[in-house]
Amino acid sequence: MKIGVSASASEVSEALRLFDYVETWDSPIQGQAYHARCDEARLQGNFLYVVKHIDCPELNFSGIGLVLYENTYPITYEEFVKRLGSRMFLLDVGHAFISDMKAKGAFEVEKWLGLNPVAVHIHNVKYVPDPTGKYANAPYADHQSLNEGLLNIRDVLSKIIKAGVEYITIEVFFKDYTPTKYALTQIKQWVDNIIKY
Repeated sequence: MKIGVSASASEVSEALRLFDYVETWDSPIQGQAYHARCDEARLQGNFLYVVKHIDCPELNFSGIGLVLYENTYPITYEEFVKRLGSRMFLLDVGHAFISDMKAKGAFEVEKWLGLNPVAVHIHNVKYVPDPTGKYANAPYADHQSLNEGLLNIRDVLSKIIKAGVEYITIEVFFKDYTPTKYALTQIKQWVDNIIKY
């Protein structure tokens, strides 16, 4: 099992000192993971993996080692299974939680793990009413810190490890719905405390 962190390209040196790998969102780093966006028509290079939302149009990937498709919270488990087909899967735990809660009122991580994800994005989710009506995932705020929220991260992580998932990326960058810059050392401390117990 390898534990990585979602970080900017400028943070790669510090992130690699603390974690096994980095998944960047703003610029590809050779040999690391990169979260590709729908508007990127072409990517070149041998990355650890590229994450692409399943509802993106097909992109032209050249020389990519591995392409994974990530679930998003507007898509139910059943719809995602239909659209995934035989493609490789990245499970986003927070997105799955929101999808399940909105569709059925109960989170079933074991069912999502049954799709044999190669990698996982993990973050917590809080119940935060949205008076503005502008957040599609409301009343759930995702990408919250690991140490507080509706998910029992220790329990979820235990199930992920038992399922044999190789890559676990920590994706924490919101406090409620507000973008928040957490220090990589703080994120590492959360991970260490969860794993220790």
